[in-house]
Amino acid sequence: MKIYKVNEIFYSLQGEGANAGTPAVFVRFAGCNLRCPFCDTDFDSYTEMSADEIADEVGQYPADFVVLTGGEPSLQVDENLVAVLRSRDLVIAIETNGTHPLPYDIDWVTLSPKEGSQIVLTEADEVKVVYVGQDVEPYLNIPADHHFLQPCRKEEKACETQTPSRGSLRNKVQNENTLICGESDNPSFERSETFSTSQSAFIHTQQAIDNSEEVIRYILKHPEWSLSVQLHKLLGIR
Repeated sequence: MKIYKVNEIFYSLQGEGANAGTPAVFVRFAGCNLRCPFCDTDFDSYTEMSADEIADEVGQYPADFVVLTGGEPSLQVDENLVAVLRSRDLVIAIETNGTHPLPYDIDWVTLSPKEGSQIVLTEADEVKVVYVGQDVEPYLNIPADHHFLQPCRKEEKACETQTPSRGSLRNKVQNENTLICGESDNPSFERSETFSTSQSAFIHTQQAIDNSEEVIRYILKHPEWSLSVQLHKLLGIR
């Protein structure tokens, strides 16, 4: 029986992309093959679960929309898990960096490519790029119904270089096959060590606002793109 390493399962509203505002059950898988400086997700810890156990927990919530996320879910999600979720009459979405093939019969694919990574997916329902000043025009060549740029909320936790604990899942993944994503040269992302914790949080919020303005200016000049914001963070929900 296949066992999956699941970081958490929770119920909330989808906060990003074309499905923003939609009630969804999120299944976050542990582990990722990339390490991006703007990542704000802690996906080290995990519980081992079977496909039926995952589906049973997802079924405890009223929504029939399940989002497979991570980390990088494509490292674990397979035809067996998709078939079990499908047997429960669930609509299945996945959020992926596109570096690994996906199983058949997923309803909605959000491709979030990272600079410097090798993308193997040839199409998606939506392409969502976290903008840090990189060249994003090549991503318009990926066939999709929607192409989104999203501001980067580079808060203190995401800025800091963290050394994983010995034997941790992240340490194992990074040692085996991890790509370090590039950082922007945008000075609005520079940290200041001279502020207190509360002041630092305010400064980082201002940095995110600065980046949002940059993203908006870019989109207005390049209307092939649309804006995606992290609605859940603005609302203070999961």
